Amino acid sequence: MKFAIIFLSCLSLACAIRSVEVFDNDEELLGDGYIWGRKWDSNRRHECQYVPELQIISCFRGLVECEAQARFEDLNQNYEVFAIGSTDNVNFQLYPRKFSEKQYQDYKVQLVGGSSANLGLFSSASDLGQNQRGIWIKDAVCAKKLVDLVKVINPEPELVQITNQQKVSVYGYIVQLTHQACNDSNEESERSQVIPFGKSLVNDKVWDRNVLENVWRPEDSTRKAECLYNSRSKTLSCFRGLVKCEASLTELKQTFEVFGLGTTDMINYRLYPRNLSDTKYSDYKVQSKSGSMVELSLCVDSVECKGLKVRDSICHQRVVDTLRVLNVQNTVTVDGDQPDAKVSLMGYVVRQCVEGQRKTVGRS
Repeated sequence: MKFAIIFLSCLSLACAIRSVEVFDNDEELLGDGYIWGRKWDSNRRHECQYVPELQIISCFRGLVECEAQARFEDLNQNYEVFAIGSTDNVNFQLYPRKFSEKQYQDYKVQLVGGSSANLGLFSSASDLGQNQRGIWIKDAVCAKKLVDLVKVINPEPELVQITNQQKVSVYGYIVQLTHQACNDSNEESERSQVIPFGKSLVNDKVWDRNVLENVWRPEDSTRKAECLYNSRSKTLSCFRGLVKCEASLTELKQTFEVFGLGTTDMINYRLYPRNLSDTKYSDYKVQSKSGSMVELSLCVDSVECKGLKVRDSICHQRVVDTLRVLNVQNTVTVDGDQPDAKVSLMGYVVRQCVEGQRKTVGRS
């Protein structure tokens, strides 16, 4: 049991900088733990990792990363994993546990010397008391983004019973990583290597070269707001596999490989098509397969529209809400009625090639 829990928290990551290997297997693509051509444990969708040596907390496969500092040094015992729970959806407590234990303890813990403290997830804007311990996020804006993403990614938290028989709504988990844990896990199993989701904050002084090669690179930062559309299984997989929806794409006169997601109100999104070989995006007004002009949007299947139609309205809203929380803006040139018009894109949709058993989706 112990090794199984360690394996779930220590499954190694691998990034794709210029290309993504995609396997033509519809059943796996629809699986809950499937992401960018690799199998993942679905529980890790709700996981954060805190790296003491780097003082960062990285959540939901690196979608949000914040500078943070932990205060666990005077707890009467060491813990390796913390459940993130809340009763009001505003304040978040940390429920500690060791890998070897089966249940989480209460957020009220004993300190060295006999006094007690409350464990929580805080930001620099919080009013901290002497009896509070946990993780402090230095930037209040980053802390808000993390909390907002917690609510979007896991709107229906798991009800977990802790050691005092109370039940707590758990939105996610924090695994405390150390360099020593990396070394220990390598001795136990080749596949239990502990690697943070961090990108540019990792340095050779803390992590060896082999670990560095498997960490998200700065070039991959735009992939946080990227979706992958599989025309064969009619599946839209977004944000490194965190949100998956059944969807269909309107047939167009010209085949496009990439669609930029542009918006003016952070709710409704237009699709600006482009091929990987093009230097500019086309306007969202394009010709359909029948020759008529249509306006491309990311929309719900029940609404009269053209473009990428998501079958389930809740899943569509989750995609939109995640784009809003991430707020990754990139201004691009659009070739349309107005020459060299500028549009702010919040995300991207990449069409997946499905011919053959194994294909590669290129990155522009």
